Amino acid sequence: MWVGAYGEQVAVAWLRALGCRILARNFKGPHRGEVDIVARQNKLLLFIEDVGRHNAIDTIAGWMWMHGIAGGDKVIYTTGRLTSEMIIKSAQMGIPIAVSRSGITEMGLDVAQRLGLCAIGRATAKRFLCYSAFERLQGQGEAASGRLRAVA
Repeated sequence: MWVGAYGEQVAVAWLRALGCRILARNFKGPHRGEVDIVARQNKLLLFIEDVGRHNAIDTIAGWMWMHGIAGGDKVIYTTGRLTSEMIIKSAQMGIPIAVSRSGITEMGLDVAQRLGLCAIGRATAKRFLCYSAFERLQGQGEAASGRLRAVA
């Protein structure tokens, strides 16, 4: 457990160096989940966790519920694939946009399209793929041409 605690200390120091305010550490949610760090930087609310994405999103939902935070102006980001479960949980929290550094599953894409949730994958530096609900994005950009398909 020393490595985990040390990793959290390094993450907290890094977040503080970026100007973040630490709101909570090792927050235990109503569904037995835990989020290692909850932080804020201006309007950005950050949840840092090193466990499975499904447990983490359940805990984030609990934290938001316990603190009366609505999801309409939030974006959920994960490094793992956007699965149908991740899309459904995001929609249940009222979060309109789900972003992944990875891709999206075929079922995740189907659910996102049915719900009108903006699903973004392969998000790196300045590029990403918008799989669904492109109209939710603001700014300049080019829509992908051709048939959209899930990329694993």
